[in-house]
Amino acid sequence: MKTFPAHSAAVSVCSQHQLKKLNGRRLDFDYKRRRRGKIPADELQQAWDKFLASKELAEQSMFVLLQNDVDQLGRLAALVSALHDFHCNAHRILLGVHGNLQARLTAASNKPERRFRPRKVRVRREQNSSIGFYQQLSITAANSSGEQFTALRSRPGSPVSSYADSRLVRDQPCCRALYSFHPNREGELGFSQGDIILLTCQVDANWYEGELAGQSGLLPVSYVDVVVPLPLP
Repeated sequence: MKTFPAHSAAVSVCSQHQLKKLNGRRLDFDYKRRRRGKIPADELQQAWDKFLASKELAEQSMFVLLQNDVDQLGRLAALVSALHDFHCNAHRILLGVHGNLQARLTAASNKPERRFRPRKVRVRREQNSSIGFYQQLSITAANSSGEQFTALRSRPGSPVSSYADSRLVRDQPCCRALYSFHPNREGELGFSQGDIILLTCQVDANWYEGELAGQSGLLPVSYVDVVVPLPLP
């Protein structure tokens, strides 16, 4: 049996050995019995005793083999029963998980479709002719036409020096300067930390082109934080 292969093989080999030994002693006894009178009686008796001893050992070996076979079949039946219980429990659990997933899938399929709406940006002029850029993501306002926009309020003390008008600017690409930048070459745009720069385009992965205080030029991407991204090409 597959449960105890080594033990079963050992018992089977022992039984076969006892059967061969029994068969040899039976042939020896039959030979000596046919030659009765020509061989001593004690030799014949000795052959008979050896045959009986081998017969008893062979019977014991066969009994042990059959007894072990019954025991192994019982153990194998218990193993199969345990595997059956395990797979039944796993099947019940998988049915529950499958039903839960199907319910969640149905609920997700019935949800209304939502569309992304970009937040609006408002830039207003301060009394000192600078642009006050406000960031307040938790508040959504509406203008007279009913369109919603979000007022973005900057950190205190960082007004944007720009000559942009005070009207409501919607979807205007712009960024906030994280660090001050002093141009080293012609065509670069200088700015200070906190400045709001209008973005014109992205030249490559490292440079934007933008406008600030009526001047335009190139600015490094790593120096700014994009507030309103450029439209996709």
